[in-house]
Amino acid sequence: MRLSSTLASDAAGGQGVLGPIRQTLRPGAVVAAPASTVRVTVDDNLDVRRALQAGGLHGTVLVVAGGSKSRAACMGGRLAREIRDAGVVAVITAAPIRDSTALEALGLPLCARAGTPVARTPARRDDGAGGWGLSWVKGE
Repeated sequence: MRLSSTLASDAAGGQGVLGPIRQTLRPGAVVAAPASTVRVTVDDNLDVRRALQAGGLHGTVLVVAGGSKSRAACMGGRLAREIRDAGVVAVITAAPIRDSTALEALGLPLCARAGTPVARTPARRDDGAGGWGLSWVKGE
């Protein structure tokens, strides 16, 4: 059984639904692949980098969640190149992106909330017992 996004939104009372996507690179691109999700914190992309290091993203659509309140980009040209080189087939994010010209040149289908010139701020995280570890799910 398949549900449309509108039915899923109605069933969830609109909770957890992405706002309008305002920046699409490669408009009209159609992608069908398993999804891998990674949750980022506001103005940071550390967990995207960790997901890349962990591997297993080849052939998936990378969904970057949790950046809807970010002012800083979750990725720019360099990180997007690494994502593409890891075999990711497309990226969807509620966070803003930067370097849209470089991203467009990569040919990686990408939908983001907005574009921004603001770079991320490195987060100070506890990699141990503090609970700030990698949060991602590999697609099936």
